[in-house]
Amino acid sequence: MSNSRHRLRNASAFDAVFKNNRYRVSSEAFLFLAVENDHDCSRLGMVIGKKNVKLATRRNRVKRALRQAFDQRFGLNLPSIDLVVVARAGVKANDKTLMNQQVSSLFEKLELKLIQETSNA
Repeated sequence: MSNSRHRLRNASAFDAVFKNNRYRVSSEAFLFLAVENDHDCSRLGMVIGKKNVKLATRRNRVKRALRQAFDQRFGLNLPSIDLVVVARAGVKANDKTLMNQQVSSLFEKLELKLIQETSNA
């Protein structure tokens, strides 16, 4: 499901999320910033720097886990959002189970915020 139309591609799209983020959840490993968009689908952007995740194989593992969790969570029942995930120094990319738990937990928190916001509106 994760194709190019489900990804943030250019700097202006990332900047819009950084400047106008409405939803924010974080842990020691990740920061999730999101804003509702006008598209028919949710889009994901990732900032996984070499400074925080040294090896390319581990950066790719983090990206793969994020994409997979995003594809599973964001379907038709939630509003369309642009989401930027920033990896922090606390990422344990070599511990796949722990990383997947952290990602799942943050996606659940974000989903709850989105549901609460849409039910209040």
